[in-house]
Amino acid sequence: MAHVAHTEEILNKCKLCNKIFHEKNDEYRNSGSDSGEKTYQYCECDNTFANKVDHDPHFMIHTGEKPHKCSQCDKTFTRKYDFNRHILTHTGEKRHQCSHCDKKFTQKSVLNKHILTHTGEKPHQCS
Repeated sequence: MAHVAHTEEILNKCKLCNKIFHEKNDEYRNSGSDSGEKTYQYCECDNTFANKVDHDPHFMIHTGEKPHKCSQCDKTFTRKYDFNRHILTHTGEKRHQCSHCDKKFTQKSVLNKHILTHTGEKPHQCS
């Protein structure tokens, strides 16, 4: 029987530190995922995440990757959520209407802040 040469196939390389990993997803320090604790962490980043879906957009901050590009103004975004919110500035769509008056807002958080002008509520106190 002929001798089979052993080769080390590089499966993954950390995009930040260029460290090489031979097992798929070894570039993540992953332990305790069943307990729900934050476990995904890239080699050089101190932030941890409960899952890959939350981790990957954060990782793009380190790489500078911004895959979501506005076709109207060429602005780019790391997260799809931020891109979708930006698009509303071009469409003028205001989906959140105040129940006290006729004002409409593009973001629910801005509506919630506006509602305080009607209720007189002051959620923050001086210390």
